Order: sequence, then structure tokens, then C-alpha cells
Amino acid sequence: MLGRVFGPSSQHLADKLATAAAARQPVNMEACFSQLTLDIIGKAVFNYDFDALHRDSPLIQAVYTSLKETEQRATDLLPLWKVCAAVAEFDQHILTSWL
Repeated sequence: MLGRVFGPSSQHLADKLATAAAARQPVNMEACFSQLTLDIIGKAVFNYDFDALHRDSPLIQAVYTSLKETEQRATDLLPLWKVCAAVAEFDQHILTSWL
């Protein structure tokens, strides 16, 4: 697993960072680590190479959106998606009890 997945993906990121450093370009590290994570998960779990460190596609953007939503829901102190559902259920209960 280390030689097939983690090593090559990490080397791709190191090469990308070295190129940016040589050109003195700023790097969005959050995006780089997200790309690295996607590449590793794709290879390790789905046996699919997203190649997110080298190219961009609508599929990759969709996966990023899903991962960011998952992260947001996991770290929210107040889970708004549950609150909204509870309010809707409460409203429906009140509405049916008045009829």
C-alpha cells in the first residue's frame, strides 16, 4: 500500500511544491492537501486514479464539494441541517394538530 499509493502520490505533491518554490509562486496548501487526499483515497479505496494533483475536472470538483460539506457537518457546533429538519417537523406537527 505504501509503495503503490502513498509514496507516488506524496512524490507528485513534492514535485508540484518544488516547481512552485523554484518559480517563487504562492501555493494554496489546503487545496494541495485536498488533492493529495483525493488521490490517495481514490487509489486505496476505489482503485481509481483521480490524478487530482495534475488535472482538474468536474468530477474532482464534485468530490471536493462533498468532502467540504462533510467536513463542515462534522465540525459544526450547531448542526443546522438537523435543526431545520426538526423545525419543519415541529411546524408540520403544529399544523396538523390545529386542523
